[in-house]
Amino acid sequence: FDVIVAHGILNRTPPLEMLRGISSIANQNALISIEIVTLENSIFAPYIWDHCYTFLEEIFVGYLNSCGIIVDKRVDCGPTIQFLCRCNKEMATGNNVVPPDMIASSLSLYQDHMAKWELIKNNFHLALAQNKGKKIALFGAGLYSAILISLLEKPNFDFVIDEVRAGRFFEGMEIISLDDAVRIEEVFVVFLCSRPSNLDYINEKLEAKGFQVESLL
Repeated sequence: FDVIVAHGILNRTPPLEMLRGISSIANQNALISIEIVTLENSIFAPYIWDHCYTFLEEIFVGYLNSCGIIVDKRVDCGPTIQFLCRCNKEMATGNNVVPPDMIASSLSLYQDHMAKWELIKNNFHLALAQNKGKKIALFGAGLYSAILISLLEKPNFDFVIDEVRAGRFFEGMEIISLDDAVRIEEVFVVFLCSRPSNLDYINEKLEAKGFQVESLL
């Protein structure tokens, strides 16, 4: 093949086995596009259900090199990283041994992610106590909110505000649009648990509509 696209799969299957398979069917100088979630940009890594394989970016690039898949361009897509590569089997290193210091770094970062979620849980309980007696809404039916709900024994949310989706981990919870939330006359507090890079934008958007916002990150 001259062009191969592998998006959304290499966190769900043994990566070296898959990369060797890709290299075996790629023609020399084939264009290969790969998109993955890396450990550096995924604080949800310890709790995401269908990503059994998560790794530091440097380790993954080493996997690519070992298979003769050479990165031409790296694209930061926010939640994922895309690598635009060329297949050069003559440059395959064959070496996929990860140095001990990288293994230690991976473990340290993984533990740091778990500690951040513990902090988010503590922030939730603190904010809940500070807003006792008020209705509580959760903004966003995305991955961060889904993980938060899964970690809480009793979520305590009266409803979820989301404009475009309703994930399967929100079954039994009322999900309303932002416009419908604006029309609610009763006072309520919006809890926010979202990707850190989006927090300021979402917080400003909600406060501009008159909501009291409690950020959990």
